[in-house]
Amino acid sequence: MKSSPILEFFIRHKTAANLLMVMMLVVGFVSADRLNRQFFPDFDVEVVSVSVVWTGATAEDIDANIVQVVEPELRVINNVKKVMSNSYEGVGQISVEFEFGADMKQALADVETAVGQVDLPEESERPKIVRGEFYDGISKLVLSGPYSLEAMRVIAKSIKEDLQRLGVDKVDIKGLPDELIRIEVSEAELARLGMSLDQIAASIRQNSLDVPAGRFADGAFTVRSLGLLKTAEKYQDIEVMIRPDGSRVTLGDIATISEAFEEPFVAVRSQGNMAVEMIFRRGKTNDSLDINTVIQDWLSDYKLRAPESLTIEQYDIRANLIRERINLLVGNGAGGLLLVLGVLFLFLSTRVAFWVAVGIPVAFMATFAVMLAMGQSINMISLFGLIMALGIVVDDAIVIGEHAEYLQKRRGLPIDQAAAVAATRMGPPVVSAMLTTVVAFLPLFTVKGIIGEIISAIPLVVVAVLIASLIEVFFILPAHLAHSGNKAKPGWFRRRFDYGFSIFREKYFRRFVAFSLRWRLATLALAFAMLIVSIGMMASGRVNFVFFTSPEADIAYGNIVMAPGTPRQQTNVMLEELERALKRTEDKLTNGEGGLVNVSVSSLGTTNSSNPDRSGAGGASDIRAGVVVELITADQRSVRMRDFVNEWRQQTIAVPGLDRLTIRAPTGGPPGRDIDIRLMGDDLETLKQAASELTRIVETVPSADAVTENLSYGAEER
Repeated sequence: MKSSPILEFFIRHKTAANLLMVMMLVVGFVSADRLNRQFFPDFDVEVVSVSVVWTGATAEDIDANIVQVVEPELRVINNVKKVMSNSYEGVGQISVEFEFGADMKQALADVETAVGQVDLPEESERPKIVRGEFYDGISKLVLSGPYSLEAMRVIAKSIKEDLQRLGVDKVDIKGLPDELIRIEVSEAELARLGMSLDQIAASIRQNSLDVPAGRFADGAFTVRSLGLLKTAEKYQDIEVMIRPDGSRVTLGDIATISEAFEEPFVAVRSQGNMAVEMIFRRGKTNDSLDINTVIQDWLSDYKLRAPESLTIEQYDIRANLIRERINLLVGNGAGGLLLVLGVLFLFLSTRVAFWVAVGIPVAFMATFAVMLAMGQSINMISLFGLIMALGIVVDDAIVIGEHAEYLQKRRGLPIDQAAAVAATRMGPPVVSAMLTTVVAFLPLFTVKGIIGEIISAIPLVVVAVLIASLIEVFFILPAHLAHSGNKAKPGWFRRRFDYGFSIFREKYFRRFVAFSLRWRLATLALAFAMLIVSIGMMASGRVNFVFFTSPEADIAYGNIVMAPGTPRQQTNVMLEELERALKRTEDKLTNGEGGLVNVSVSSLGTTNSSNPDRSGAGGASDIRAGVVVELITADQRSVRMRDFVNEWRQQTIAVPGLDRLTIRAPTGGPPGRDIDIRLMGDDLETLKQAASELTRIVETVPSADAVTENLSYGAEER
């Protein structure tokens, strides 16, 4: 059989084959060093959020005057997939989800245009329109000690500036109230000048980026300090009118201006002290482990110069989890590689087994280059794809290498000719087998949405490995086989093993194959029966289905929501009970020895979530609170997270006014709960009753926990 000229060229010029192999290895090593390391792949957030603050308004007012006015304009925008809204006391939030692949720059512009066309209440703030962006959590930092809010603000802002300067993409601060400017103007003064509060607000807008945030019954209103004017003194000289005689009237002439804090606000505490929580996150272009190293190095230096009374605790370090999972998968992959190599050297000659094994790192290094070019990263999904490909990548090389050895030893062909003929003769079946595997993985590329973006790494990695392997077995492997003649005589183990294997093959395996062919219908029926049994085990639930497995967590969240109208003091009573229950849980599970809880942080005014963007939706609220707990690592404790969560839930005693208690650990996979049930209707009272009844029913289902519903009664009118 005549071989391909290109194939013969690589066989005759082994330098060309070696050069190609070295190029694939070098490019792969360079690419692997540049690939970001993270837990899950990055994904695009095709959502635009609209938030409108109207201080003092009830949830019903927000819904009627903001949400129901803005929503119709948003629904008619091109490529809108879904519009969801939430109305809270003082703020309305609308989330616009667009179709997969939509131009998000144009989508943002369309939303801004649509919102700009509606008439909103004059007392409301300017709508805040933000395109959703992906930020992956790195870690959290808790600062606590005997300090005032202002002192903690200075410390936290200094830390934020330092870390952002060092490359941390996003630093959020939790536990510090927004700064406000309170402006009080008497009705008599307004009447004397013939002005209104709206005219004064317009003057402020013209002189500052700050916007009026609310109005009080006593003739005062507040301004958020977000723009150019940061202190009360700088508002004194704002011109509000010019008299007929040309004299100026400034804001300081007619108003009392003072600095204040927004209320309610989220209060954070740790170890009984007022605290501030800082959340560090990275963008798409940064490496999770590198960013965490920057934070750790900075933290080690900062602790040396920080005041002794300042307690600094870093927790929820996602980088450690990423490193552990990557090491676990790499370890599993290394174990699989050793098994593959063992099988190769057991059943093939040393020469063939060695060059087949060399093809594994060559194909994998080339795959790293493809991953870098396609914007992929080293994460749980891509590593899983590499491990899947580990057993496939050597198949083609085994077929060609074994056939070359057969032609050399059994047919007496020269070694170089045997390599060329083997590659040529086995080319069609090898390519067909590769294409069959590629076709099997291609449908995963068609999955859309966040799930599709996450799992797309699997087919990309597998296909890249197969193509790289194909290049290696046709252009590199034959050259190596042709120039590495096996002159040494086989040892005693090889002779005995080959003899024993030939007996098994000819005496037992051949008989089994002959029997199967003779009773071909029975063989086919048996195979079909095994398929039915497999499907039945899946359908009956004997083999559980888990879309994304959740590794043993170290973090747990305890959240409480009180009945509407509950004062902040009563919410704090329930929060303290949740903290005491946590202590009782630790004592019971450790027989009073403690040491189970690493860090606990309490928040009054918001609930907690594994996604910082979803924590405390709707802003601060007097009826919400929560505790986030980090246990010592799973390999250091004997208590499983599920047992800890169940015990914490049992130890918690409800106080009067408690509406909802949720204690749960975060789950793995993309955003969202395991099961979401949505009820839709026009009457809020009916929806609330239906949601409450459905919640009671679902709570009776075995293994169902953390059952929550997000429709609370609005605040009582006062």
